[in-house]
Amino acid sequence: MVAMIAIGFGLPAHKVAGHLVEAAERLGHYKHALAFYLADMQQRRLYQVTGHGSTVHFAEAKLEMDARRTREYIQVGQTLLELDRVRDALVDGELSWSKVVGMLPVVQRETQAAWVDFAKAHTFRELRQEIHACRPGDLPGEGSDYGLVHKRVVIEARLDDVTYAMFERVRMMLSDQPEKPLSDTEVIEELLRRQLHEPAPAAKPAPATPETPPNRDPVPSATEASVHRRDQGACRNCQRPFDLQVHHISLRAAGGSNAPTNLVLLCGTCHASVHRGFLSIHGNPDAGQLHFMSADGTPVHRLPPRPRRAHAAPTAPTAANAPIPYPALPRGRAVPPPCPSPSASPARSPPKGASGRSRPRRTGRAAPAQSPRQSCSHPKDRLHNRTSGRWFEA
Repeated sequence: MVAMIAIGFGLPAHKVAGHLVEAAERLGHYKHALAFYLADMQQRRLYQVTGHGSTVHFAEAKLEMDARRTREYIQVGQTLLELDRVRDALVDGELSWSKVVGMLPVVQRETQAAWVDFAKAHTFRELRQEIHACRPGDLPGEGSDYGLVHKRVVIEARLDDVTYAMFERVRMMLSDQPEKPLSDTEVIEELLRRQLHEPAPAAKPAPATPETPPNRDPVPSATEASVHRRDQGACRNCQRPFDLQVHHISLRAAGGSNAPTNLVLLCGTCHASVHRGFLSIHGNPDAGQLHFMSADGTPVHRLPPRPRRAHAAPTAPTAANAPIPYPALPRGRAVPPPCPSPSASPARSPPKGASGRSRPRRTGRAAPAQSPRQSCSHPKDRLHNRTSGRWFEA
């Protein structure tokens, strides 16, 4: 069980300072353990034993960590496995976690001893200034010419899910070892380096005129409704029930028809992935033989469709389910129900005014006199139908 630090208000200054130092030391040890075991899981592929697809998947499901933070910890843990001198200084408490993480971008195996000694003798601010003046492989004091500091600019980018998937795919393509993915900075540096050194792309040739003219007819409303019913109102790839769009398996630009066998229901994300080349669809949706393939030809695991509600076929009436026969209603003219007797409900007194005297009820017109047939009579002279709630003359 993890030992907790006592938390209380109104403590003296020296106790608050002591608790802060203790918390920072424990946090450094916890972060070191987290980076070490994440790197160990990545290297030995232990996430397969736990039933996860990757270390990032495990950290997101079990540790509630996002992908970027998990990759940073993995990279730090893998780097510390190679820099034994820096790792020993961290374990022995000679260097803090902040100093170690700050040194990693410039420290290499040949220069780690000099950087450890420099970090021990200087403060964190002095160490950070020296790191900003050096490049990977430089020794302390061998920074840029004339003491210039290498400025680092922070660039913030907000990507949608499709663009982020493209970025992750580029990261894996640029990484020489899948177990050691590149950081965001390394990916951008490699892309810029390749773009600047490679010649400009040649002009694209004019597209050839397709043999089949493009289909410019809109999808009929009845056909679109039938596709929604067939696909049960959800994306055929991820079963998302919102942001749905009808996609042509054989593209309309290539002459794809508006037949239901050429239409499939996709969400906005999957639809964009298909048109950007990250996802391809093969098969006949009406026959239930629909296959989704990624850009490298790997089958995409689709979620099972939602179960359909079974509708029972109508059966012939039998003695068990036959309708209940009702007696024939008597013929005659409908009449109002009998008036209640005076003993059934007490008579209401006329409303009184402010002076306490009875005031007559004001109506727009006089009430019509009752006819002899509408006058109250004995209940035995009338028949009541319980189904319709109407009274009939006997």
